[in-house]
Amino acid sequence: MSIEKTTPLSGIAALSHHEEPQPQPKKVKPSATSDEKDPIFTLSLSGSAEKLLQASDKDIRQPLVEQVRQKIERGELTVNAEKIADALIQLNTSIRD
Repeated sequence: MSIEKTTPLSGIAALSHHEEPQPQPKKVKPSATSDEKDPIFTLSLSGSAEKLLQASDKDIRQPLVEQVRQKIERGELTVNAEKIADALIQLNTSIRD
């Protein structure tokens, strides 16, 4: 078998001369004080989001966190994907209600 004629692939040739787009600098406005409102952008949080923002250190069970950390380090942590999925579904259902 012999190759008598070859032609360059135009698709690949076109890509070889492609220039990467340059990132556009972002315009940053000085931050507004809490009393000022930006007429272009407003944000309101749901009740659930407000609760998450109010979370504190007392919401973290430090002994349990340490226990999980140690299991990870020893390679002994087992993850029950079905239990996690059920908890996520329950959480999603409770958020919607």
